[in-house]
Amino acid sequence: MIDGANLVNVTLGEVTNPDGRVEITIEQLLFLGSSEANPSGKVDGPWVFTFTPGPDSIDSVDSDIAVDEVRTSEGITIEVASVHLSSSDIRVDYELTADGHPNFIGRSNFPVRMILPDGAWVGGQPSQDDPAKATGSLQALFPPLPTGVTSFELEFGPFTERVPGPHEIVISLSQGPPLGSGESVLIGSRSDIAGETLEVTSLSNYKSGTGYSLLVTNVDEESRTLLSDRQSQPVVTDSNGNSYLAASMGASTPENAKGEPVPGQFSVNFDEKLDSNVTELKLKLPSLVRLVFGSWIFPIQLP
Repeated sequence: MIDGANLVNVTLGEVTNPDGRVEITIEQLLFLGSSEANPSGKVDGPWVFTFTPGPDSIDSVDSDIAVDEVRTSEGITIEVASVHLSSSDIRVDYELTADGHPNFIGRSNFPVRMILPDGAWVGGQPSQDDPAKATGSLQALFPPLPTGVTSFELEFGPFTERVPGPHEIVISLSQGPPLGSGESVLIGSRSDIAGETLEVTSLSNYKSGTGYSLLVTNVDEESRTLLSDRQSQPVVTDSNGNSYLAASMGASTPENAKGEPVPGQFSVNFDEKLDSNVTELKLKLPSLVRLVFGSWIFPIQLP
């Protein structure tokens, strides 16, 4: 092996050529750079390799399961075309459309989960050319099935969509802001946003008195779906006419047993000092993220 070369393993399916020969063509190679002086790039081929593989090169597990089933729920349609089994992984090919959600983002964590008969689950990894792609023709990869497992379920969702704003919560500070480092005041200011009630629970002073954190809570525990949008930048204005851009947003969003996010609380942090005579704040959220729950389950039986 050449020094500095990367080893790539290629697992072959059934060889149908009568003489047993195989031709592999590599059209293009991508490489990651280590610095600005050595940037990432690509090299165009092609490189063609023709050979006769030995018996160890042939995958003993190589089959396709045709599924061709469709599930539609909450304006999102998923069609699973097939499941490919090999000794190295399981690939799911599916199509997703979300015409009922113009601000569709995609899956919150895994694009799809494999639920095994004993209830254990495995999260699939996106394997299409663009991992961030959320609709259209998609793929997900899973590790091989445990020995003896002959069936499983593919479970999709919940998905996420952006809820454009601005969304505003008016915060009354009748006793002024907390001035000492580490101090906080309970607030309880609420606002109905996108069908749910959000409450600014507290305002805390941190960073030795030069920064503040607002804690926002989803009040509707039984029906809450809203999360913070980490791609947006909230703005806080005070009663003296000052504006503060949020320096960061923190999410205290736990996950349930299936790795799904559970909406709860998030914080809006800004690195500014409030005047002692401030009596009111306005928190403006450019957008939020909503979880879309539905039923997209596909039972799979191995041949």
